Amino acid sequence: MDSASLTYGISGGTTGSGIVTKAGTYGTLTVATATGAYTFTPNATAINALTAPASETYEMSVSDGAATASANLVVSITAAVPEAQTILFGSLPSKNY
Repeated sequence: MDSASLTYGISGGTTGSGIVTKAGTYGTLTVATATGAYTFTPNATAINALTAPASETYEMSVSDGAATASANLVVSITAAVPEAQTILFGSLPSKNY
């Protein structure tokens, strides 16, 4: 591939103004088509509703106009901890945090 003419993308994304954007369940991924620089903007409402870890997978691509290669970008998300947690310590009294 000729590195001077690479174009980056996201499978199923929307292209416009030199960027590709794809919204997922837990956030939106944006990639610059000329450089491959990316930003993941989290969806706080969806993430805060999680009760267990989750992940979001985006299929990324790069092309030189003749050949295209792709790989997955996996965003790992840790569930939010509720404001009040009750922790049990065996026979000791429980404690709210």
